[in-house]
Amino acid sequence: MKKGKITPQEIACLKGMLSSNISEEDMASQLNRSVGFVKKELATLQKALERASLFINKTAGGEPGVTVMTPAASTKIDDNKDKEGIIPPKSNRQTWVHKIRDNG
Repeated sequence: MKKGKITPQEIACLKGMLSSNISEEDMASQLNRSVGFVKKELATLQKALERASLFINKTAGGEPGVTVMTPAASTKIDDNKDKEGIIPPKSNRQTWVHKIRDNG
């Protein structure tokens, strides 16, 4: 039976087996680890997955980070929503909107 720290490959295997609903005993036998060790690592993995699901770590563009809106920005956006009638509809903007490339 293996001893020592868990490897990244074993972590990936545990994640896959966890999503496939494989029993802890089968996981332990496939990884050549003790059942107690596998249970401990699964508990650690599940806590990490729960923690990761609570936070949004990517922006809308896919970049890492977060977006924060200040109260002043929120108020300004709300005020602009009230003024929507000022901007003409798309059909009337054609004269002052210039497209460099038409992507279809």
